[in-house]
Amino acid sequence: EREFARLQRNLVSLLAEQKFELDAIKARGLELEVQTAAAASAAQATAFRTKLHQDQSSALMQQTEEMMKFQFMSMSMSYFSNLNMMKNLRDVNADATQAAVSGAALAANAATAAATAAGMSVPKPEGITGMMQSMDIDAGAHYGKLQAKRDALKAERELESAVRAATKEAFPQDMKLWNRRDVGRWLDTLDLSQYKEAFDEARVDGDFLLELRKEDLEQVLGLKHPLHVAKVLAARAKLQPLTAQEAEQKAAVEHELGRDALRACPDKDTVFSQARNGRLRRLEESLTMGFPVNEQDERGNTLLLVAVQQLNRRMVEVLLARGASVNAQNVQGNTALHYAMAYDPDGTLGEYLIEKGADDSIENANGLSPYDGI
Repeated sequence: EREFARLQRNLVSLLAEQKFELDAIKARGLELEVQTAAAASAAQATAFRTKLHQDQSSALMQQTEEMMKFQFMSMSMSYFSNLNMMKNLRDVNADATQAAVSGAALAANAATAAATAAGMSVPKPEGITGMMQSMDIDAGAHYGKLQAKRDALKAERELESAVRAATKEAFPQDMKLWNRRDVGRWLDTLDLSQYKEAFDEARVDGDFLLELRKEDLEQVLGLKHPLHVAKVLAARAKLQPLTAQEAEQKAAVEHELGRDALRACPDKDTVFSQARNGRLRRLEESLTMGFPVNEQDERGNTLLLVAVQQLNRRMVEVLLARGASVNAQNVQGNTALHYAMAYDPDGTLGEYLIEKGADDSIENANGLSPYDGI
């Protein structure tokens, strides 16, 4: 019995130990399940964050791509807008400049015809360049300046119409043979059409015009502005025939001036070297001595083309003021505007040439316009 009791106690002890070990194994199993669930949850959270980051990255890339496309489109639109504005400014300035030059040229032709009829020589009309300079417009000018330009263009067209009508018929060679209508046309060429009615009412013909005094013009014919009176008297003096002594003196002076200019005028290579090296003062002296402003070198370049190739804005202004042809082409067919667009990164020189009447539709020998290159 004692042995049985001992075995029973050992069995109870063994069962207790087994139960303890089973409880420990069960606890470790539960802990492992908890850790496995936590690991799975962490992996799921990591996968979710990874997917979220991928979506955010894709959205950011798409936004960046759309922004780049928008920037490119904005740059393209700005470029074409500026190009269109430049072309519009060229059209406005070309029309205004053409009207101004036409009006001044017709006035000069009328004065030349009248002076030729009287046996006089007429100097070159420097007023053309002055008129062109007075109509110079900045490319970035406000709309008000463009409106002023349109008003000036309208006035020039009216002047051109009057001068065209006045010069359509040649003046009689002898001023004494002028009738009242000829006197009125002569006033149109002087841009003094407002006095035509007064002259016609006073029955002023050519013979009478030669006898008018300053007091007659002011007190009877109503020329109130002193400069208008001076203009009429000066224009009449130019049309009066020279006496034999005056004609002889004039011929002698012109002959002497021609000899001095021929003797002092430098050769072509020297003048073009002055232009290429930026010697503006020497170049002006050469032009004053009689060197032709539109002379060409062996490549067909004029002084204006050389100045534009050097991007010398001041020299370009001086040459245009002296009557340089803004659309002259060299042997390659390039104009000054071709070189300005090709060499000037800012484009200011090209805009200035367009304002002065440069034609951007002229193509060179390769069929390229100034916007396409040289």
